[in-house]
Amino acid sequence: MIGTGAILLIVALIVFMAIGAPVYLSILLASFATILNTGGKMHTVVQRLYTANDNFPLLAIPFFFMAGELMLQGGISRRIVNFARSLLSWVRGSMAVITMVSCAFFGAISGSSYATTVAIGKIMYPEMLQEGYEAGYAAVLQAVGGTLGVLIPPSILCVLYGVATGSSVGDMLLYIAPAGILTMLAYIGMALWLIRKKSVQNFYVPVVLKPDSTSQKVALKKLGADCLEAFWALLSPVIILGGIYMGIFTPTECAIVATIYSWLVGTFVYRELNPKTTCRALTDSVVGSACVIIIVDAANVFSWLLTVNNVARAVAAGVSNTVSTPVSFLLLINIVYFIAGMFVEGSVTITIITPLLFPVAKSFGINPIHFGVVTILNCIIGTLTPPFGGALFVTTGFTKVPVITLVKRVWPFVMIGMATCLMVTYIPLLWL
Repeated sequence: MIGTGAILLIVALIVFMAIGAPVYLSILLASFATILNTGGKMHTVVQRLYTANDNFPLLAIPFFFMAGELMLQGGISRRIVNFARSLLSWVRGSMAVITMVSCAFFGAISGSSYATTVAIGKIMYPEMLQEGYEAGYAAVLQAVGGTLGVLIPPSILCVLYGVATGSSVGDMLLYIAPAGILTMLAYIGMALWLIRKKSVQNFYVPVVLKPDSTSQKVALKKLGADCLEAFWALLSPVIILGGIYMGIFTPTECAIVATIYSWLVGTFVYRELNPKTTCRALTDSVVGSACVIIIVDAANVFSWLLTVNNVARAVAAGVSNTVSTPVSFLLLINIVYFIAGMFVEGSVTITIITPLLFPVAKSFGINPIHFGVVTILNCIIGTLTPPFGGALFVTTGFTKVPVITLVKRVWPFVMIGMATCLMVTYIPLLWL
């Protein structure tokens, strides 16, 4: 049975978030209030914070952020975009396809959705406006494409899931890839359908003022030149993913390799990294990774309090009494994750909610890696849903398109993402 401590913990968290406190601070303040009310020792918080950071896989997070920033400052992301443009410019609505493919390529190096959104979006958004795309449509494509950053391995959310549940990060990276490719194709299909069906009223009206100027077939000579220019950029996913899948290095070592490789290419091959841009990349990566790690640390304290107050046991009992089959349980977690994604970040969902549901999933005989893939797919859909869709706010930051406009434009992609998630949920034999 849930005690008063657990009730206080949950109510305090809701109150602090409702008054606008940052997520990590809301979690910590709720934890402090519960510990003080139940007569606990405050030094326990320090111990739990230390325990949260004493975890080797977590080292991958700052290095993935650093690799992504070095790629952005070193010109790798721009060359990826140029190659995708040369390869796909013959497609009607090619800029939408190029955005998705470029995000997938960049995500295969950075492991971060927000870094992918910014790195590719800052290049593609102005070009889409020049090609005549309506601003809201062009902006929402950057937000949607950025979510592929955690679905194409390496993935920071895969690392967090492995840490939270004790599952193999390597297996997560292996099996998230097909789901990520399927999601990319679904988003591309929706983007092209919206362009072709722009007469749909009262739902979504993308406006393309003129045909893509890049829609004509490019000469093989230019394609070859862009491929050669992007060779070192395109080689990085091969080195990183090949190293993981061949067992040459662990996911954490992979993040370090990605960082070193990005610095070497940006400094000595493309020669766009200098002391000033390198320092800027390091500073931005520190800020980005700190935002994730501080939530992980706070969530570790929160999860411990949930456990000692029997919340995990109560949740397991409640779910077991509500659903009786793996099929109904999987449907339930999709609903729970979707609702959670509307209010909290994916990192919070994975570090707080997933540990409560994971034992129940195992009791139903659900493969931990399958459960992890479903979890992460729901988390990335959550970054696109109001009121706190992180991808939408990141996108509005550099596009200056109002969030309300992005919310109106994003729903078709949210729905196709949910359909893809259900396919992954109930047809795991496609990749497991």
